[in-house]
Order: sequence, then structure tokens, then C-alpha cells
Amino acid sequence: MNNMITVFNQLTQSELTDYSLFEDVLDNHFEKYRFFYSVMEFISLKHVKKIYCECPANKRELIIIVKFSGKKHMADFIDEFQHNLENTRTFLRDYFITTLNKDGNCLNISIENKSISRESDIYEDRFDSY
Repeated sequence: MNNMITVFNQLTQSELTDYSLFEDVLDNHFEKYRFFYSVMEFISLKHVKKIYCECPANKRELIIIVKFSGKKHMADFIDEFQHNLENTRTFLRDYFITTLNKDGNCLNISIENKSISRESDIYEDRFDSY
């Protein structure tokens, strides 16, 4: 079982020296990160060489890159990730679209806003629906 801080540290580790990625994830993509973590919580990171992320300027998308030691490990990870994605019980799955793209030994996971323009809209929507 992974804890939330361990996964977050891996995502932002290479960029902590300039602080911008860390700040961008917290300010603009924290709910996407929480959603990603809910899917990743019970997936082993044993065969993962590196996890890092990119935040495009559009602020609607968080791209997480997972680098593996081999394609077999990537295939196993994808199976487990997709299973968890379909079975996660978080309310956040209603607000995000997740796309997986393979690129060599890397898996690009894109988490993008679905029906909201910014993450703060999630809570406005949830409060309005009661």
C-alpha cells in the first residue's frame, strides 16, 4: 500500500528545487492528484523506475508519466490501473477523464477535467446538488 505523501513526492521530486511544479500541482491539480492516488493506492511500485508529472499551461490537464523497467511490467501495471480505475469509489471519477498512452517503456496518464472548467467547480457543483 502506498501512502499519499510517497506518491506525491515521486511526482514532484525532480522539480522541487524550483518549486513551480509542486506549487502548480497543489494550486491547480490537487483534486486530479487525489483521484490518481485513489487509483494508485494499492498498486505496487516495485517495477516502476520513475514517476513524474507535467502540468500543461491550459490548467485543465495533469499528465503523469510512469517509467518502467520493461514492457511486461507496464502491461501488468496497466491491467491493475484500469481495474482500479473502473472500481474506485471516489466521487471524483465523475469530474475527470483519464487517458492512457504508451510511449516505449513509459506510460502517459492524462487526467483532464470532464464537465468542469476548474477544480473549484467540483465543490460548487456538489453543494448546488444538495
